[in-house]
Amino acid sequence: AKGAIVREHEAVVVEGYTDVIAFHLADRPVAVASCGTALGNDHLDLLRRFTEKVVLAFDGDAAGANAALRGFDLAVPADIDLRVTVFPDGKDPADLVSDGRIDDVRKAIADSLPLLRFRLDAELEKYNLGEPEGRGRAVRAAGALIATHPDPVTRREYAVVVARRTGVERALVEDAIRQAGRGAGRVRGGGDRSRTQDSAVRPDDEAPDPTPPEEEPLRLPPRLTGHQKAEQELLRLLAMNDPLVRETPVAESWFSLPIHVAAYRLLTPAVDAAGSGGTVDLGSLITGNSSPEAALVASLAMSDRPLADSVELVNRLKVGGIDRRIHQLRTKLDTLDSEGRDYSKTFEELIALERERRLLRSSE
Repeated sequence: AKGAIVREHEAVVVEGYTDVIAFHLADRPVAVASCGTALGNDHLDLLRRFTEKVVLAFDGDAAGANAALRGFDLAVPADIDLRVTVFPDGKDPADLVSDGRIDDVRKAIADSLPLLRFRLDAELEKYNLGEPEGRGRAVRAAGALIATHPDPVTRREYAVVVARRTGVERALVEDAIRQAGRGAGRVRGGGDRSRTQDSAVRPDDEAPDPTPPEEEPLRLPPRLTGHQKAEQELLRLLAMNDPLVRETPVAESWFSLPIHVAAYRLLTPAVDAAGSGGTVDLGSLITGNSSPEAALVASLAMSDRPLADSVELVNRLKVGGIDRRIHQLRTKLDTLDSEGRDYSKTFEELIALERERRLLRSSE
């Protein structure tokens, strides 16, 4: 399934080999089987070499899936889009395909939810939100889940989601997240995590100055994801003045790392000056330049590995940029009034991007 996973930009983890076969019959050969083995970070590290999007697919109902996920570490790497779906009517993919319900299999994957959103929805269903006591218990339970997420922006966004679902003021939801973060820090014997959680979910009237004291230095993460490796390969093709890449309107939004954006900005004027078919003057670009992005460009230019297929690479990065924007818009929709003008504009942009993504994938 490795080749299909790279092409489709997603992997689906199912329970058995018959489910994998069902996905092949549904023309989605991106499934891998857990075969009863508990999914852990080692499995995610393997899958993230090929895709950032991993869907955990369950038979049965949402409550059963949530129970199966209860022991799963929610603090998954931030660069993995880990999602969950449940197949309809308690059936597995093999049953659905044998019943001629291939579209239901595809729809279940398309409708998958982020892991934390799935857990939150299942948790909130347990409480009577029509009573103050029920709302209080729901907010505390949701706060404990949200506090595990490593990204402060995501924690803030989910605080808004829970506030809307429960009717409780956002400041109180943020306070529940803050308290849960402190408790988790004490249990693990560390105060630093508590302070991080605390500062990330302050109410607006206590919000810290959004301007950082100084800009963070550009650096590469210790481990690159598959998508980040593809970004570097695109930079390498740019440095080689690849004809297809030259004709493609490359966008900064395709790059997820600040150092890759900086390297792209460094390369672009030199590539333009080289002209079609010319050689990029990397020597004058790099000599005397001690910046991290110059060092990255030099390292990529000296690599002797074969160049990637430029058509497949460009499509993959286009889709990756669109996927990130779609994720941002879906999160934003949860915070907007469905009757408001901003909601309509955001929804229209989302539909247009999903249409563009389908067209790109159909051309692969």
